[in-house]
Amino acid sequence: MDKNSTYFIRTFIISFAVILYLPPSVVAAPSIADYGQLPMVQNMAISPSGNRVAYRKVDKNGDMVVVYSLKDNKVVVGIDVSENIPRALYFVSEDKLILNVTDRDRMTGYVNQTDIGAAYIYNIKKKSLKLLLAPGNIVAPGQTYLSDIIGISSDNKKVYMAAWAGEKLSSAAKANYKRSLLEVKMNRPRRPSYHATGSIHTIDYFLDSDGEPLIEERYSNDSNLHTVLVKKGKKWIEIYAEQHEIRVIIPVGVTADFQHLVVKKYNDDTNMLDYYLMSLKDGSLSSAGYTRKDRDAEHVLTDINRVVYGVAYAGFTRQYKLNDSAQNKRLEQILAMFPDHTVELQSWSKDWKDLVIYAEGPNFPGDFYVFSEGKDPRYITTARPTIAPEDIHPIAELTFTARDGLKIPTLLTIPKGKIENIKDLPAVVLPHGGPESYDRIKFDWLSQAIANNGYLVIQPQFRGSAGFGWDFQQAGHGEWGRKMQDDVTDSVKFMANKGFINLDRVCIVGWSYGGYAALAGGAFTPDLYSCVVSINGVSDINKMLSSAEYYAGSDHWVVSYWQKLLAQGNVDDKHLKAISPIRSADKFQAPALLIYGENDDIVRGYQSENMHSKLQSHDKESKLVEIEDDNHGLETNTGRQKALTEIISFLNQHLK
Repeated sequence: MDKNSTYFIRTFIISFAVILYLPPSVVAAPSIADYGQLPMVQNMAISPSGNRVAYRKVDKNGDMVVVYSLKDNKVVVGIDVSENIPRALYFVSEDKLILNVTDRDRMTGYVNQTDIGAAYIYNIKKKSLKLLLAPGNIVAPGQTYLSDIIGISSDNKKVYMAAWAGEKLSSAAKANYKRSLLEVKMNRPRRPSYHATGSIHTIDYFLDSDGEPLIEERYSNDSNLHTVLVKKGKKWIEIYAEQHEIRVIIPVGVTADFQHLVVKKYNDDTNMLDYYLMSLKDGSLSSAGYTRKDRDAEHVLTDINRVVYGVAYAGFTRQYKLNDSAQNKRLEQILAMFPDHTVELQSWSKDWKDLVIYAEGPNFPGDFYVFSEGKDPRYITTARPTIAPEDIHPIAELTFTARDGLKIPTLLTIPKGKIENIKDLPAVVLPHGGPESYDRIKFDWLSQAIANNGYLVIQPQFRGSAGFGWDFQQAGHGEWGRKMQDDVTDSVKFMANKGFINLDRVCIVGWSYGGYAALAGGAFTPDLYSCVVSINGVSDINKMLSSAEYYAGSDHWVVSYWQKLLAQGNVDDKHLKAISPIRSADKFQAPALLIYGENDDIVRGYQSENMHSKLQSHDKESKLVEIEDDNHGLETNTGRQKALTEIISFLNQHLK
């Protein structure tokens, strides 16, 4: 489908719309502030009847959760969440809304402020907001995330939440805390009670159709024993037990008949991520019916009680498979209206007649729609009112062959004025974070902002990236700074050999692991780049690993995970030093810009500070920028806009 026909679909949908926010007919060319602005509308959810939607709205007036009546075409209520970041919204009923939020505050046992996750229940009729679970009574202090909702009761009066709970013993003894399942009354949440008492190794629960405990999952970091227990009568019966340093199956939900646990694991025949049904009778595994040879099954679609309705597949664009064949066909028809775009099924009504769809990509900057059975599609609003469809720079995909023969999928964001003549362009290579992640065809604000300044943006999906099967992902294990970095280097050389870019005008920009790759580019291929930009990037691998051991414990599975990624499990101090950019700061030729969030708890700020100091000690050009009151994802408007201003200015200085 060409651009004109796609535009017709968008206009057709708008003509039937009740618009919460429609961009002005004439939109000025986007500025850096426009690209750096958070999406104005996020996390849209629909009520059980399909008559209401709730969403987060971020603008100059503050941060709100808005409940809007699609039936009456008006705002029902606005909830001020300026002190929190809403991560998810869920309607329990037409008049009860759960808010899953993150706040930054001080907590017992922590020296500095830390991110704190919490869940609230909002009564729309009474306009009252109540915290569902907090430390105190039986709930152990020092828990940073008390937002783990397992399910709700059939009468919608109680919510079941997992938390560390128990009794604090005398000072001479350790506290008797266990990972338990708590029952919380929505109208009186202050005094939770036990719904199930777990153990120190319990990590998850699943409920039956009546809201009663059905399944308990345990994992011991001491013995690496992973077990699944099923409640039969008054006893818990073990149906699965295996020892692994990292869990090889991940329970994610239950089937609608509550006879099976749905688990995620790699398919040995396809080498793709897949889902299986674990029988609650004997623990045997069978296919869940989602197997594909060309795509990883990325995540399941579940309700708040974690009943599985289908699966979403990985890839540059989104694909799905729903359990209900009629609904699956309907969703396929909806996705066909947005070819070559990332389309997310964000929420659905209880009867599945009303679906919230979010689309972004080459022709959609991030638009929300409600598709109701038997009705015309309804455009709701856009996430980016200052970005018009015609302002979006084209996104293309290609595959090149790395030096050892591995095929590397790649995305290009092309300055729209150069689409007819992609030749000798200045370029920015933008490796993604993770590293077990991948890029999508969507509105990537950083890529779009860079392309808007005339630069071709190259996003190689280097080996080790998720989404392309186990063989491709595993090929990156032990290859930090080596073959993974070679793939990034080869993407630049491929584009230069094609004549698309000017090899003398290339910068590397990255975030998180991508920030590491950017610094590694400056350290290990110093003559390739004209400048280096690291955003919340890792510079010292030894310190990163020791930090993980300090915070999680040396025997924790998280440490095993990083050891596997970094060195195939055989960690050697000499090897880690060799792949740490900070140890090769003297090799830098390109000027470096290091940006970090003050509140980043994932990659600590010292990784950027120390790298900056080391570069300066070798008389290398380096600039350090701290983004105050912001985190790893730069999730404030001021923080993101400040970072983007610095990045674009730095690129223009060294590429133009």
